[in-house]
Amino acid sequence: MIRHYRLKGQPIALPRQRFTRTGHSYKPASYMKRREADVLILRSSHLGDAIGEPIKIVIEFFHKRPKRLMRLKDSPNAIEKDTRPDIDNLSKHVLDSLQAANVIKDDGLVWHLTCIDMYCAKDEEPHTLITIRDTQ
Repeated sequence: MIRHYRLKGQPIALPRQRFTRTGHSYKPASYMKRREADVLILRSSHLGDAIGEPIKIVIEFFHKRPKRLMRLKDSPNAIEKDTRPDIDNLSKHVLDSLQAANVIKDDGLVWHLTCIDMYCAKDEEPHTLITIRDTQ
């Protein structure tokens, strides 16, 4: 079975843990707020129980196109992105959100992960597309 999910908004990366003076770790409040919103969207989009078998995931990140790439001579289609944030931190946010939303039981079930990092087409808004395919 194939499942598709779409998260609206600029793709966000999982930030590094921060620590208080007493040694407790935390994540920034702005990140936690966005993560809660993404979890809510995924939870409301997912029908059925959490996936508990090996899966393949394709994640496509579409970032806001910078003004320097909005000239008439620039392609109107999506363009490859090779700047920060790193694609591994972007994918960690998505995998953690899928697990928190009870879409997948554990991100250790992912045996094949494909990530694509792009700038949006000129007429497109930033978003993230997630495709999950069961192995059976």
